[in-house]
Amino acid sequence: MNPLERINKSVFGYEKEFGCTPDIIYLTRQFFEAILRDRSIGCILPMNDEHPEIFGMKVFVIPHLDGLDFSLFSAWHLNRLSDKYKKDSRYSDYTIEIVVPRYSSTEVSCVANGSAAPTINDQAALKNIKVTASANILKDWVKQK
Repeated sequence: MNPLERINKSVFGYEKEFGCTPDIIYLTRQFFEAILRDRSIGCILPMNDEHPEIFGMKVFVIPHLDGLDFSLFSAWHLNRLSDKYKKDSRYSDYTIEIVVPRYSSTEVSCVANGSAAPTINDQAALKNIKVTASANILKDWVKQK
């Protein structure tokens, strides 16, 4: 799977989980260089010190992402996390918990645990999701603003 296919698959998962499209992507320098080397993608070269968008997301390249190649975010989530970071920058990562609808309006809740009767979790219309960003991402995000 080429690098852009990996990103596209993650974008789909992000949209399904969060109910919104990510608009920010952080890439490691090594992964960004892999994108540039992949001949099947075409040319995605920085112009005027700015990286072109990938799937409509603003691209930021940083040296490392704690074992990840890339990480997707919503700008709204990063703004909330950066507010926490500005207040206290001692931690290695920052988390917010958001509540999102469990099902789209066209979906019917299904029994997740295989039992004959739905559990309380199967019937819940909302779910809590944690968004986590590392301190180096937030440091870069605050610097960009």
